[in-house]
Amino acid sequence: MVICYAIVYPCGSNDVEDAIILNLGLQGTPVPLFYEALIGDHFTSSAVPFTLGTQYYVDSICCELSCLEDFPAGPYPNAPTSDKLEVISGPCVTNSCIGTLIPCNGGEPIYIRLGLENQYVHLEWLALEGQLLTFSTPGYSGSYYLSDVCCGIPAATLCGIDQLLMVPPPVVSENLGEGPCFEPAPPADPTCCAVLLPCDGGNPVTVYIGEDTSPEYITWDSYVGNTITIDLPEYPGTYLVDSICCIGEEVVDPCLDSAPCLLNSVVIDLADVTDLGAIPCPEPCYILTNCKSQQQLFTNSNLAFYVNSVITIQEYAGCWQVSLGEDCVTTEEVTLITGYDDCLCCLGPEPPKYTRIIPAPNRVFYKMPSQCDIRTNTQFANAYYKMFKNLKYGINSECDINTEKILIKKELADLAATYYTPACGQITAEPTPIICPEPS
Repeated sequence: MVICYAIVYPCGSNDVEDAIILNLGLQGTPVPLFYEALIGDHFTSSAVPFTLGTQYYVDSICCELSCLEDFPAGPYPNAPTSDKLEVISGPCVTNSCIGTLIPCNGGEPIYIRLGLENQYVHLEWLALEGQLLTFSTPGYSGSYYLSDVCCGIPAATLCGIDQLLMVPPPVVSENLGEGPCFEPAPPADPTCCAVLLPCDGGNPVTVYIGEDTSPEYITWDSYVGNTITIDLPEYPGTYLVDSICCIGEEVVDPCLDSAPCLLNSVVIDLADVTDLGAIPCPEPCYILTNCKSQQQLFTNSNLAFYVNSVITIQEYAGCWQVSLGEDCVTTEEVTLITGYDDCLCCLGPEPPKYTRIIPAPNRVFYKMPSQCDIRTNTQFANAYYKMFKNLKYGINSECDINTEKILIKKELADLAATYYTPACGQITAEPTPIICPEPS
């Protein structure tokens, strides 16, 4: 009986290191005949020893061990049966394909993997090239234009697109017909607002003035650079019309960021506005009051945004509260460092005051020290000091000291000093009755 073997390679390779040797069983049985019929075709399989997604082809069938001398020695795995293989007619095809979806509502293109060139996934999407499609897969909204289907040899890039950018194909929900995407609607006219700076300082006011073609825009545009008054109680004083901000492509936007301008804008009727002409605002004056010493400085530096707040400046140390002044005679320039909400935020919390508590002595003695007590305490102190010198410096005393005896005498002396006789009461012996003899 002769056992046959199949020599199988991954598509695109014929290296001995990549070869897979399969044990086909006895010659003439169905398995060797099936694999012999695979020569000229290729297949995919998830069964051991194959890898799912990789294509393979049968190079030859060998029924003699001599033809396996160039390959690693066995044992070799048994060949998977025919039902474990997906056979693809024809020789190996190594080209892979991708499709490009253009979102009709704007955004970056989406690149989808379409598999190998001769597989049904690629053929199905190839028929949809140039069509407008909608998908039922989550994450896809609106319509998409399948602009291109491209095939090539797979590498780090495919058709010039990085493989990491590719995603699986979505499920087609509806074919809307020929593309490209519908023409987008023409952009709306820009929306604008006027920026007003209070002459007496404070936060700017932004006024909504509509589109750049509106009569309000034309009127407010003529006010730019002028001062105005507003006949409304919530807008006292005079204002400088600083600039106009617009969101749109047709008008050059002079603002760094016009979105906050429009979000915080108010509506003011032009009937309540009086144009004073190109008269500059009077130069504002601000009073800086030191949070600790209450010292005051006068400045004409622009501190409008910090009125009723606290700042630090380069010229003077400390924290300074800003208030609006009138008729400042002498002023000086100051350089802002940082702003704070109030003095507490600038100065920080006061450090806690340290209080030292000295406990009162609580030892009560009822006995005045005698000469014996003084001698006992002196002997204890000398013995303790000699022991300290020995432990710390290694200095031994000339005589041996009975430390235990001295400690006992010290404790007895302390105990006697705390013994209060009246508190314990006078201890007396019970009287012994004396029985007198009978008189004779």
